[in-house]
Amino acid sequence: MRKLALFALAATLMLMGCKKDNLPTPDEPTGSAFGRALRSIDIVSRVDTIVPEENPNEFTELYEVFFTQPVDHRNPSAGTFEQKAYVFYVDSDRPTVLYTCGYTLYERFRKKPFVDIAYNMNANLVMVEHRYFGDSKPASPTDWTYLDMTQAAADHHTIIQALKPLMPREWVSTGTSKDGMTSVYLRYFYPDDITVTTAFCAPFTPSLTHLPVGRYMQEESGTPEERSQMRALMERLLQDGENGIYARFVELAEENNIFKPEEQTYNWYVDNCFDWFFSYFSYQTPATRQLPALDTPADELIRTVLSDLFENVDYSWTYPYYIQAAKELGRPVVDFEPYNDLLEDTSFNIDEIMENSCYLKPEDRWIYATYSNALIVDMLNRFIPNTTCPILFVYAKDDPWTGARPDRINEQYSKLIINPMGIHNHDINNGEHFSLEMKQDIMDFIARFVPYGNDPVAAKRASYSHTFEMDDSFMIRR
Repeated sequence: MRKLALFALAATLMLMGCKKDNLPTPDEPTGSAFGRALRSIDIVSRVDTIVPEENPNEFTELYEVFFTQPVDHRNPSAGTFEQKAYVFYVDSDRPTVLYTCGYTLYERFRKKPFVDIAYNMNANLVMVEHRYFGDSKPASPTDWTYLDMTQAAADHHTIIQALKPLMPREWVSTGTSKDGMTSVYLRYFYPDDITVTTAFCAPFTPSLTHLPVGRYMQEESGTPEERSQMRALMERLLQDGENGIYARFVELAEENNIFKPEEQTYNWYVDNCFDWFFSYFSYQTPATRQLPALDTPADELIRTVLSDLFENVDYSWTYPYYIQAAKELGRPVVDFEPYNDLLEDTSFNIDEIMENSCYLKPEDRWIYATYSNALIVDMLNRFIPNTTCPILFVYAKDDPWTGARPDRINEQYSKLIINPMGIHNHDINNGEHFSLEMKQDIMDFIARFVPYGNDPVAAKRASYSHTFEMDDSFMIRR
């Protein structure tokens, strides 16, 4: 029956805006009716079959797909680029979950395609790489003119409209952090594309130097004991200014041939020390995290707090995010004022940090002059408090990004959840991050608008408690 249904679907698609010839060309594999229909879509330039190492969702068909997109949706004559997506298929009669990736689609998604909400719903899953990231870069990837939320939302809208004839049931969008922000922006610009939006830890920072996030970390994240310990550790890290632990850091970095005096200034050191605590509260659960002891030897403390440098972690792939932050998304900054007594009589210069809050390269700092918070402000003041589109906002209590949650929502249609045990992620089936009650709360919100539970597989999965190990490579530090 399924084969007959797919054959009928493919025949119907011939009449619904796909290529007139729905038969595979000689260089295309024959494959299934769905695969042939996918290849026949006008804006699809390439389709490759994926054979994952693991398939916990039990998708029946898995594809890497490239969509031809306008660089400028307002002016299609400005050129095109190829945007990568993963399309994981169950059946045309199942809902579809759209993961609105704000960054690069990693190989790990190919090897083990899994998103908890899609699993629980027995849903199709579409994951779209963000423009200017990974394999989805225009011909001039450092011309940042067309990197903004308006163009990104239009990318997603175009893909949704192309795929909806193949996946005609309800669509649910989801994502964490910038992925979640991207999901809300899609809803803002194209409210009818999605039935339910589920945004995890999505921050809204309507200024280039947004203090509430940094203050939330110092006043709300963790327990009072942890915040007191954080304060004591920061005082030790800053004690004696450039002649204190920073001096030992310079020695260690020089010994390891990783010191760059033009970059790793005292300003850099202070900011990165705070950044470690930001990550600590974002990505470690209350049950497992433990701050270093106050008497930790200096070398060990340095290698803990500045571990990314010693482990040679490369964050260059996140640079387009900082460009977008400088253009429109804004950035959180630390409230350094409580440490003024330790920072005076040093070379620390808060103005330099505020003037380059998005860590842009010198050749790109002109972008700050183009910054506009108009869309973010409209989203926070008008759209989110009044929209009748169902949006679920989920934040973790200790995550500093929770300081950038919306102040007001339309509670008749939307919901805001603060998870007391969670971290900066969306893996609701992980019992270490979400209680069964909170997982059920999230799935019940979706079920109000998407009746996925009429499928016996979905009903079984939604009530099943399990943990799939999820790495945090999609996460970034502040």
